[in-house]
Amino acid sequence: MVDYETFKNPPITEAIVDIRVEFGSEFNSDHLQKICAEIKEQYPIVENKNIFQTTVQIASTGNSPSSSTIEPHGFFCYSADKTTIIQNRIDGFTFNKLKPYENWEKIKNESKSKWDIYSKITQPVKILRIALRYINQIEIPLPIRDFKDYFKTTPEIAPTLPQALSQFYMQLVIPDNEDTGATAIINQTFKYIASDKKLFYIFDIDAQKNLNITVECFDVIWNEFEKLRKFKNRIFHESLTNEAKELFR
Repeated sequence: MVDYETFKNPPITEAIVDIRVEFGSEFNSDHLQKICAEIKEQYPIVENKNIFQTTVQIASTGNSPSSSTIEPHGFFCYSADKTTIIQNRIDGFTFNKLKPYENWEKIKNESKSKWDIYSKITQPVKILRIALRYINQIEIPLPIRDFKDYFKTTPEIAPTLPQALSQFYMQLVIPDNEDTGATAIINQTFKYIASDKKLFYIFDIDAQKNLNITVECFDVIWNEFEKLRKFKNRIFHESLTNEAKELFR
């Protein structure tokens, strides 16, 4: 395993641990409120999240009767400073850690701790998918000559066209070539803040894997998360030039 460099000032704005599940017929969305009560001391701010659905029927008379429903989707539980979020939803569990970022071990331990509470109370029967997503925002000094000075994967403009680039959005979907069954969805774009005269390059890596794990094997997902982290780190480090890494050393 490659021992990648650890940076003093990593550009991570958000780290996300996501677990999608399937429930049996005994599941009740009221269980999600019990989780909020269980973790209230650490996560005192709670927001109720609902899904708004509209159904439209096309009638032969030309009338289009419709009906709308609001269904519970889950609860977002925030730490007092709102830098950490626990999502308890009817389709799964998500742990969000906003800046400041410390290290992976703290994120893994905290997300595992809260997942254990979620799974104990809600009793899912299967884990269907896991994902580890890191959203990076890299501040590029201006003026910039070429994005290739910082990134090894960039959009190519035909040489006969103007080479200036005022905006782009690029998405790559890369399967792990080490046969782990994982896939990474990589989004790259940038935004220019005119008032600050700064350019922020968004480098969003979402490593995920579809699973079909029953309850007696739930603990294996944390080994799978380690594999996703290895894949995510490889994409991050191999995509940046040394000049880019100097920005957060």
